[in-house]
Amino acid sequence: MLLAVPKGHHLTKREGIRLRDLRDMPFVWFPRWVNPLIYDRMMRACTRGGLSAPRIVQQATDRDTNLGLVQCQIGIAWMTESTRWHCPPRYRFAPSC
Repeated sequence: MLLAVPKGHHLTKREGIRLRDLRDMPFVWFPRWVNPLIYDRMMRACTRGGLSAPRIVQQATDRDTNLGLVQCQIGIAWMTESTRWHCPPRYRFAPSC
């Protein structure tokens, strides 16, 4: 998974990011009903990494809406690796956690 952030976001300047570094960040997330298995796995991974309760400020069901919300600086979003190849230059991906 990649962390999508708006262009110029301070996370893009870091060499590495740990999940616990994201505690106070607003997230754009997908609703659990979209994919309960992946949702639960991501939440468990966050908890293990020190991000026990991601601050979800908006939910969206598709990639383009998630990226639009990131661009509008509503929050940051986890995206699949394949998103990198479909993304316009106005988006950036922070270093992997």
